[in-house]
Amino acid sequence: MQKDITIYQNKSAICRTFGIGRQTMYRYEAGIREQMEHGRYNEYAIIDNEINVGVFADYIKYRKLLKNKNARKYVPPFNLQKALAMVVPEEEE
Repeated sequence: MQKDITIYQNKSAICRTFGIGRQTMYRYEAGIREQMEHGRYNEYAIIDNEINVGVFADYIKYRKLLKNKNARKYVPPFNLQKALAMVVPEEEE
């Protein structure tokens, strides 16, 4: 994983950061857009062709529950700070 991660990344950078292929990334992007329609993520989750890294990490973690309409209610509310903490390494002193 990269040391200097930016909050928004294009699709190629997302693939490198998370170690996934392009087809998987496109499926996840479609899922994120679907969750934007459901109200889990706001309109800033995807800007132009760049995806928020925290949103992407959150979607990867909860995607199976989010796809199930009955299980969706058990997913904790989206918290950008916690999601980013999963991806962005802490500063070393």
